[in-house]
Amino acid sequence: MKNGFLAALILIMSFHAVRVQAQSSLVPNQTVTGVVPENGVSTWRFQAYAGAVMSFLVEGIDGFDPILTLSDANGRELTGNDDFDYPASTDALLEGVTLTRTSIYVVAISGYGGSGGSYRLTLMPGYTRRFPISTEDRWQAANPALTVETGAGGVRMALENVTAATALAYPPSLISLMDFYLQARVQSVVSSDGWIVAAALRRIGNTYYLLEFNHLGRWRFSAVNNGTPRIVRDWTPHPNIVAGTTQFTFGVMARGAGFDVFYNGGFVGSVSDTMIAESGAVGLGIGTTSMLSSNTRAQFDDLLITIPYHDDGTVIRPQRIIVSDAANMSLALQRAHMISPVGELALTVPAVTVEYARAGVNRQMVGQGTTYSNFALGVQVTLQQGSLGVGGCGLVVRWRADADYTLLYFDSSGGYGVSQRATDRFLPGLFNSEPRFATAPGTTGRHHMLVIANRDTLYYYLNGYLVGTVANLPRAGEIGAAVVNFDSTVTTCSFADLWLWRW
Repeated sequence: MKNGFLAALILIMSFHAVRVQAQSSLVPNQTVTGVVPENGVSTWRFQAYAGAVMSFLVEGIDGFDPILTLSDANGRELTGNDDFDYPASTDALLEGVTLTRTSIYVVAISGYGGSGGSYRLTLMPGYTRRFPISTEDRWQAANPALTVETGAGGVRMALENVTAATALAYPPSLISLMDFYLQARVQSVVSSDGWIVAAALRRIGNTYYLLEFNHLGRWRFSAVNNGTPRIVRDWTPHPNIVAGTTQFTFGVMARGAGFDVFYNGGFVGSVSDTMIAESGAVGLGIGTTSMLSSNTRAQFDDLLITIPYHDDGTVIRPQRIIVSDAANMSLALQRAHMISPVGELALTVPAVTVEYARAGVNRQMVGQGTTYSNFALGVQVTLQQGSLGVGGCGLVVRWRADADYTLLYFDSSGGYGVSQRATDRFLPGLFNSEPRFATAPGTTGRHHMLVIANRDTLYYYLNGYLVGTVANLPRAGEIGAAVVNFDSTVTTCSFADLWLWRW
């Protein structure tokens, strides 16, 4: 795997020294081409709303090896990728990235080793690949009261003379889908009393998930089992959804047991449910809200479905993640299939401080004795290093006794590692060193640590970079904060905004 940090150096440090393509606008559901000059950068700008999920694919042309970097409008680098499927491919891919703010974002393309060349860049909402949908499909209505017409103008539906009900229709040529992003534009919707527009997900016979929006500016999510609905999230308002609006775009991302709901490109909420854990049909629908016989008509346009890059369900582990708060990071990790959506934010700790003036490990356990098995643990850490020696900060996970736990750490020399304590010693594990993580003697260093314990594997992210993956016993244990001194030096570690998601 080649060094994915090169893009950061090119983008942040060398704008004055390289040729940079004039920034161009990039819109979702679009593939563009560009040229990276030798020792240069090609940039594109796009706008996104808070909570939006986007995927980026950069394909090199004629052997060009691209590096992809995503930054905010202020030039702060958020994430990036190089060679997501090396050695099979040297293309760059970011799949299912959660954007935490409503803002302008910048995509920068550079070449490995300063090389130049041509590329194709695709920005898609949700997942990476667009799933083809024929406009010539004759949709099949699941309710005889619903009529459906398709054509160049999209999908037109009419539901007449029914009491409060939602009726659905499906394109027969569309294969069953498990993980996908569906987006549709409501061109118009009218009703004699009150209306509903809807999407059906993973339909198998008369069992499916149902997402609905109504004229009051609310959304609802249900699980329908053999025709019997069960409300997962009842009618919920959101500031993004304006009551009475009859032209809007809605979307939903299905990812395992998790579902994210979007309105006009903005994120409005999530739900989780385990009733349907297999592929099914996807459809659209309309409904009435009155208990008296009423009518609803609607026209849908720009139906878009995106699916993950890999057809076989292989998960693309992100090389880098965007560092943010507990809510945004836990959601982003769910969308990346790094943690389960069927879980909870089980622990938040505003601040913990640990000090030590001798060589060794000084621990302070948190969580009041609660044990955790599968979890994601994130925290901002400030290292105050003495004038002599090497000291560091760490997280203790899966602690069962003083001589039985796993330690993840970084130190003032730029070193970092993962090691399991067994009896009177630490077993060989992961160790590496990067100058970017170093803290000069007598100064202060700030870093973000993220540990994901998923069954028998630990993933260690430092400042958003995946720095290590190690096998670890899948057992429950306590967590804690620690000073890790390799020499007799005065070290203070301050841990802020510690959070833990467990499942």
